[in-house]
Amino acid sequence: MFLSVVIPVFNMEKYIDRCLESLIRQTDNDFEVILVDDGSIDKSYETAVSYLENSYINHKVIKKNNQGQSIARNIGMQSAKGEYILFLDSDDIVSKNLVSECKQAVLEKPDILMFDYKRVDEDGTTRENKISLSSDDNVAGCEIIKKYKENQFNMWTSSAIYRREFLRRKKIIFCPEAHAAEDLGFQFKALLSTDRVKVINYVLSYYCQRKESLTNNINIEKNMTVIDAFEDVLKFIEYKEMDVSLEKPIIGEFIPEHIMYQILGYLNKDNAEEVLDILDDKSVHRYLMKAKMRTPRYGKSMVKWMKIAAWSPEKFIRKYLDVVKGEN
Repeated sequence: MFLSVVIPVFNMEKYIDRCLESLIRQTDNDFEVILVDDGSIDKSYETAVSYLENSYINHKVIKKNNQGQSIARNIGMQSAKGEYILFLDSDDIVSKNLVSECKQAVLEKPDILMFDYKRVDEDGTTRENKISLSSDDNVAGCEIIKKYKENQFNMWTSSAIYRREFLRRKKIIFCPEAHAAEDLGFQFKALLSTDRVKVINYVLSYYCQRKESLTNNINIEKNMTVIDAFEDVLKFIEYKEMDVSLEKPIIGEFIPEHIMYQILGYLNKDNAEEVLDILDDKSVHRYLMKAKMRTPRYGKSMVKWMKIAAWSPEKFIRKYLDVVKGEN
């Protein structure tokens, strides 16, 4: 079997049929679907089972208690039988040519195949990425991360497939403790582990953005596990005895950026005290203090907010609510 599509599901009864329909329409059926229901309390499980049982798709449905996407994906990965694995969220969709194009592209067996994607708004509007991918038959994963850091490369959970044996041999899994940025942490570990990445400039998946999605989750405690996700990468680098210079952009750019992304998206006058508690956390403070001053990852304005938040959390909250959100 060529491809295993691992889909974690949690309360997605309104969207799972659209996701599965995009798989049913594949022009090449050399794939399986492994759907992991992560303790849904709606009819996601029943909807998915009904849809899959009335299709030709090879499939396996696993039902478990709610533990988060990372553990659900890891369970799905353990059950996979395909040569390659795609991780697809249950509210996203793929091109009908995904399987056939990927199969044609991996004849030389790269460890990772990366492709382009588009964003889709709730109203169905499709948005192009600012950067178009350039095809490359053989590139080192660390070079992909470097380009991503410089805002010269797009990547997303479902814009890559991974050779299953490569993941097993390198012991690459999703960080179980992470509920945010767990996908990026996984990608970083995979990319750091190989110099056999192929890139094609075909759009093969669609990132469907919703206001209530995990990316916009208002559970700030879970969202702050972005730190766990990236610290897991740091531990991976140390365990694998990789070049320690790889740690610098993670510590000085990616972690501070993602901390602030979560805080700025959450802060309002009603939860100011909660945000203050987060900023008082020693780990959060330490990473904000280490934020790199000049980087393409974020501009001068972001650096300013990082430094104010690190040095004077009360002043940061007051100024941000007043200047940006006009809530004071």
